[in-house]
Amino acid sequence: MSTVEIYVNDHLAMVTAEKELIGRVANENNDQEHAHFLATYQHDVAKQHHELQKILANLDSQPSKTKQLAGWLVEKVGRLKLNGSLVGYTSLARVLESEVMLMAAVNRRAFWSTIKARPVMFATTADCAEALMHETDRQIEQLHDFHSQAVALLS
Repeated sequence: MSTVEIYVNDHLAMVTAEKELIGRVANENNDQEHAHFLATYQHDVAKQHHELQKILANLDSQPSKTKQLAGWLVEKVGRLKLNGSLVGYTSLARVLESEVMLMAAVNRRAFWSTIKARPVMFATTADCAEALMHETDRQIEQLHDFHSQAVALLS
């Protein structure tokens, strides 16, 4: 496996974990003001996950099952954190998870920036990477709003 394939697989694993986290946050906040944003965000990240898979296919490679499992497990282990409640969802969990989603989006933004700078190396186009960068920029703005509202709801 080439270093480019390893790099893309690493990011695919991170986006896998991010998708799982967004799904859980969306389920826990389905009655909140941001339910529409979370559903759209979940859909958009799933599309970006698919774009990563396409890049691997264009490189004649496949997703690493081991890394995919690791990404999935990381999110599941993250659920075990102590957040002031043994069961249930807390306002502190919402804040922390919004911060993790924000970090993941910033990471994806950096990935697409790298792809845009070297599209041929990644068997894609700069236009595709730029469009995904702009989509991720919009998500980052919305995640800042989500985080601010989560902080305002801390109890």
